[in-house]
Amino acid sequence: MSIPEGRQDSWKEFLALRSNYPNKRLEYIDGKIINMAPSPSTEHQLISMKLSADLYQHLRSSDDCHVIAAPYDIHLSDDEEQDVHVIIPDISVVCEKEKFKKTHYHGVPLLIVEIVSLSNQSNDLVRKLNLYERYGVKEYWIVNPINQNDEKTYEQIAATTSENVYSSLVEGFVIDASTIFDEVM
Repeated sequence: MSIPEGRQDSWKEFLALRSNYPNKRLEYIDGKIINMAPSPSTEHQLISMKLSADLYQHLRSSDDCHVIAAPYDIHLSDDEEQDVHVIIPDISVVCEKEKFKKTHYHGVPLLIVEIVSLSNQSNDLVRKLNLYERYGVKEYWIVNPINQNDEKTYEQIAATTSENVYSSLVEGFVIDASTIFDEVM
């Protein structure tokens, strides 16, 4: 399945494509359908699992916040039907239980973590960064194993970082950044 570049896609087209290809990982951002292929690399998955497990352990006694790992749809919008953006972050921390729907979360996560891959750099470093700022995601971590430094409002963990990284919103959560890359092949 190929998705034409450079054209606007309607919400109806997105829903039809999702219906016709239910196993495809598709995002819908600013009127564009984004095909999340190919599947993430082994390095990407090992990093994702480590961070997800650490966040889960930290939050497991919390009644308010949950860690959600990809693939899982997050709907960002100002209302249920218009200006919807469907994203599939690598890791999200969500704290409003009432915003869970049967198939997705409809709201703004407290924390989003994206792990940059060669195939999705511009999506994570530009398109999603701008979208997350626009919708009020309070904390966005960009884990970049390919070590492309980018100074933004959000925190980016580079492969060479050997210091502790603290969440400003997930109280008490700290991780030694060098351990994120320990298990990478």
